[in-house]
Amino acid sequence: MNTMQEYIQFILEDVWCIAIDGVDYEIDTLFAAKPDLRDMIKELDIHDVEVKGAKNFLGPLNSLFEKFKLLNAVQKQQFKDWFALNNDIKKLCEDGDRCTPATYEAIKALYPEAQYPGLVSELEKFYKNMYSGDFLKLASVRERIGLIADHNLKFTQLNDRDVCPFCGLSGILNQFTKPREAYDHYFPKGKYPFNSINFLNLVPACPHCNSSYKLAKDPNIEKPDTAKAKAKNPLRVPRKVFYPYANYTNLINLSLSIQTQDWKSLEATDVTLNMGPALIRPELDTWDDLYGISERFKAECCSKNSGKAWLSEIFERSKKLDMPTLKYVTAIEFNSDLDPFVDKRFLKKAFILGCCDAGLFDN
Repeated sequence: MNTMQEYIQFILEDVWCIAIDGVDYEIDTLFAAKPDLRDMIKELDIHDVEVKGAKNFLGPLNSLFEKFKLLNAVQKQQFKDWFALNNDIKKLCEDGDRCTPATYEAIKALYPEAQYPGLVSELEKFYKNMYSGDFLKLASVRERIGLIADHNLKFTQLNDRDVCPFCGLSGILNQFTKPREAYDHYFPKGKYPFNSINFLNLVPACPHCNSSYKLAKDPNIEKPDTAKAKAKNPLRVPRKVFYPYANYTNLINLSLSIQTQDWKSLEATDVTLNMGPALIRPELDTWDDLYGISERFKAECCSKNSGKAWLSEIFERSKKLDMPTLKYVTAIEFNSDLDPFVDKRFLKKAFILGCCDAGLFDN
């Protein structure tokens, strides 16, 4: 997949951006510096030209060469700069409030259809097709870039918690299962050109994070209702977001306040979630917005199979062992600190401590 990322960078910078009047679209000449890519294009043209994935690659590849002839040197450099920024996923995350990546919407505003017919629509067709099964499963493509399953195996061997990295609540398929979790485009491929095949923009996530909460939400843009209140331009309020492949240990502090002692009737309105530290408050707010963290954590606390089961266990075992409930709570804290990601212990500890502060336990 990294190879394909190199291919599309070459196509933009060394094929489309050198297009000028008088230069023909000639595969052997234009792709001489990338013989493997040249051969792939020829194979697709001969064997798969009528297949959807091949057509959506070969068609825009040719047509965009002609459309870039209408652009001047400054405009072509702008596209190169957009490509570089959109593929610097780390920068988009950590400096998201200080940089302006290219979106299809922004490109359309600068290159209207009336003046540049087909330019943006062909870009969309080309880059969205990059991650389609119709394209990636073509023999000529697969032989050169391998399979996503290969990446997923390496990912799950390293990230062997078997729990979703985004919510910590749901289990995910691991290295010992043949199927894999779907990869989410962290920066949605329907909104951002150039990075649909970049593996730093592809993140394995549980179905709830991927398909129920995040969907096509944009990590870099504040949700509309907040944006209207805060910005002169309600279309784009940039923000920071956690970088998914950052190599650091967990920084998040989690605490819960419980406003009732009637734990059997506990509801989400009785639970207040606090996340810190303040230093990463912007990233925490974005995380909450993208994945519904507050809602989901509170729901777990109120669940019969989670929060209420945890409390029931404390009361029942304390009674059978003839020990104060607070002593049993201390044991739970110890287990959680040993490995907070097993069985949602990070949330269990915060919940139990919140219940302790609410006066649910005795000495």
